[in-house]
Amino acid sequence: MGSTGSSGRGSAGGLVLVVAAAVIAGTMGAVAAQPAANGTNVTHTTNTTNTTDTTSTANTTTGTSQLAPDFIVRSAADLRRVAETAPDGANVFVPVNTTITVEPDEIVFEQDDLAFYSAGGRFGEGGGTVRLGGDENGATITIEGNNATVTGLRLIGPNPNTIYGESGPDLPNSFGILTQGDNTTVYNAEIAGYTHAGIQFREVEGGRVYFSSIHHNTSPSLGYGVSSWSSSPLIQYNYFDANRHSIQTVRNTESGYRAEGNVVGPRRPNHAFDVHSASSTEPAHGGERVEIVNNTFLPPSNERDRGGEVMDDPAITIDGRFGPVEGALIANNAFVGIERGTAVYQAEENGSQSESFASDADPTEFNNIRLRGNSYADSRAAVPPSIGAPASLPPPSQVSGILPGPDSGPASDGESAPDSGPDAGGDGPIGDFVNGWLGLGLSITVSSVVLFALVLLTLIIVSVLIGLRYGSGRSTLPEDDR
Repeated sequence: MGSTGSSGRGSAGGLVLVVAAAVIAGTMGAVAAQPAANGTNVTHTTNTTNTTDTTSTANTTTGTSQLAPDFIVRSAADLRRVAETAPDGANVFVPVNTTITVEPDEIVFEQDDLAFYSAGGRFGEGGGTVRLGGDENGATITIEGNNATVTGLRLIGPNPNTIYGESGPDLPNSFGILTQGDNTTVYNAEIAGYTHAGIQFREVEGGRVYFSSIHHNTSPSLGYGVSSWSSSPLIQYNYFDANRHSIQTVRNTESGYRAEGNVVGPRRPNHAFDVHSASSTEPAHGGERVEIVNNTFLPPSNERDRGGEVMDDPAITIDGRFGPVEGALIANNAFVGIERGTAVYQAEENGSQSESFASDADPTEFNNIRLRGNSYADSRAAVPPSIGAPASLPPPSQVSGILPGPDSGPASDGESAPDSGPDAGGDGPIGDFVNGWLGLGLSITVSSVVLFALVLLTLIIVSVLIGLRYGSGRSTLPEDDR
């Protein structure tokens, strides 16, 4: 009989341990089930630009494979060291609540199949930030390897809150991403504040930009959201605003692009979509092939740029008397609140005053440019569903020029060792410890760890109370069994 109390206490303790094990297993299972880096899915894909003459619905999914980082960088020193030493296929992660400030042209990725990413969602909101410091010409990051992916990041240049028109100071030429490697993919990113271009594709094959917020990239003579230099990228489902030109080609006959499903905001210090002529002084072709389909251009703003000019320029300009070499298609776009016949124009010579305006109803003045099925409704609600960008593509919150997000702390550019290994990017040292030291390879965030600790503490308290109930009072057993 003397063993009865002990057996009771053992049964109670065993029951508590079983419950604790079940709860802990469930909690850890829930933690492990969380997507890596707060749901950022990263896949390496080789993109082929659709150059067909028909409006198409692009596949905007990127697969389901989760990508665990090989390197976690928190400073410019980390990032520079990783860029110089990482192998092909490296996955480089910038944690949220991290701001890294780099010097122009300091970071050059030569690796093939690179992934440079953070945990930002659609339009890059909430992701880690890489800022460009210094006052020299250059890029925040330069990509020279093929098949690179950049996603979930905020890339912020020196002038994120300024809109320059055609007048203003001489500024250094800054880039967010300068890619010289084939098939670079940029998505779920915020890119703002650069004087030359947010992204420039330079003499490459392929390339794609989608689900990104690209804004406030201006200077008095440059200032492009996406620039195509002897390339033909696919530009889809982005939000553009307050760029001097949101999309642009350089002055040759080898540059083009396909712009599909984008929304262009109301602040246009110059025309939004641009094709430069191959010559600045003589009649010429402009670009190689250009397709502008199913985009929405919002009504122009009455705001004024830094030089005092009203930002109400036309939506599209094709420079060059003869148009693109292989032609331009402008179809199924919504020119909201823009008068028919003033949305698109063609200039005989780049910068000249010899311009021809046209619309679907009267395209006869255009050379090698076709307009088809565009809408000129007074409001976005009045645009037919098959015309313009998807209605589900709203403006992101950060395009006002006030840049919210996890970059309130000081810029980090000191020496620290970059993390390497199976860390799935949990935010902060707790996640790093659990993943790196215990080798669990889980995606653990601070909130998950706190939840786990609370559950464990509750179980310990319950265990102590049960122990006191069955073990502390000797009078709980009959005198014969003491």
